[in-house]
Amino acid sequence: EIKRRKVALPEVIVNQNLISHYYKALSQVSNRLELTDRITLSDILSLPETIYLKKGGAIKENVRPLINKNLRKALKQLLQMREKEGKEHYCSIREYLRRIQKDVLKIEKEIPLIQKKYEHRIKETLGKLIDKSDRKKVLNELSSLSWRGDISEEILRLRSHLDQFQTTLKNQGPIGN
Repeated sequence: EIKRRKVALPEVIVNQNLISHYYKALSQVSNRLELTDRITLSDILSLPETIYLKKGGAIKENVRPLINKNLRKALKQLLQMREKEGKEHYCSIREYLRRIQKDVLKIEKEIPLIQKKYEHRIKETLGKLIDKSDRKKVLNELSSLSWRGDISEEILRLRSHLDQFQTTLKNQGPIGN
């Protein structure tokens, strides 16, 4: 909960003596040079130290404990929020990993069927190409089909990534900033 309090605005100080001196000096220069331009308030206010803010003093000692108390409270709330958010992310990521692992198992069970389908396609394609007696084309097609049919490397890579995620999730404490 944020409580709003009135904020004391700094006092604006107009240095009228300095403004008068600037005006006299500028008027004298203008007369001496026989200038016809008028001296405006904005001309004078653009000069240094004509207007400034009165700065407040240092933090009063009786206010410091209140500031420290509220700062500690805000930091505690921030840490609690980050911890809650982290737990929510942890649960979501674990669920995603569980689903992916389940899908990988399904894919691995399908590998023999996939290989049989590829084998059938290879035999079918070879049958068509052999009739045409193009040995080079047959070998190229055979190589291409066998390479596309092997997904074991992708499965291995995916399992490695899943293991790395699991290891990272098991680490206690914050990761990153």
